[in-house]
Amino acid sequence: MLISESKNVYINSCQIDYTPLFKVLVNYSLCFSSLYIKKGRKLCQLMLKNYAKQGQIVVFVPRYRGFHVRPSTLIAKIVNHYGSEVWMKLGSETYNASFTLDLFRANEVLNARKKHKLAEEVARVIRDGIYEEAGDLVKSVRTVIKILMESSKVIIYELKFSLEEIKPLEDETPYQSIIRVFTQLFVMGKIDMELDMQVSFSGDLRVLADIKLLTEHGYGEDDSGNNLDLPKALSYLRKGYQ
Repeated sequence: MLISESKNVYINSCQIDYTPLFKVLVNYSLCFSSLYIKKGRKLCQLMLKNYAKQGQIVVFVPRYRGFHVRPSTLIAKIVNHYGSEVWMKLGSETYNASFTLDLFRANEVLNARKKHKLAEEVARVIRDGIYEEAGDLVKSVRTVIKILMESSKVIIYELKFSLEEIKPLEDETPYQSIIRVFTQLFVMGKIDMELDMQVSFSGDLRVLADIKLLTEHGYGEDDSGNNLDLPKALSYLRKGYQ
């Protein structure tokens, strides 16, 4: 009888609330598993950096809207596929090619240069006497667009856009009015400027070879931004991306 009672007391005293214990164990496991993976990844990246052959390539920027979503995403996927560091340089700016959003920033430089080039081309048309002032802003803009498009200086992405609501501002010269309208059309994505600019990529030669192959296939898109088939060597890029 005494033995039975003492046994029950022992069992009751060992009863544990497993909910908080389970929570502690799971959090502990997840924390140190995550830490282990991060440390392992850094070690692997260090090993890759030490053993991978380094190099540099120079390529043209994407013709359609520069480093927008598709080309930036595909470049970042190539870099992350190999896991080694690759950097892109445009002018004096350097970008981490493994991050899509970092590559987006290159468009700030590209767009600034395109706007400047656009103003130069419009000024050239007026200065060289190719364009005869029509006395009407809408007609003037259409005339300059036609001239620049025929000389392959401007790309038209949307043929149908209204200019009828455009009015010259007070104390604005015809040249200033045309530049303002062209800038608005550029910002709205109606037109784009041809700009043969180059960027350089530096890092693991294996990664650079795939980036070079991607650029040779239009960064995965045609001049209108439509998907292009990629070579078999880059088939891994289409997994989870359409």
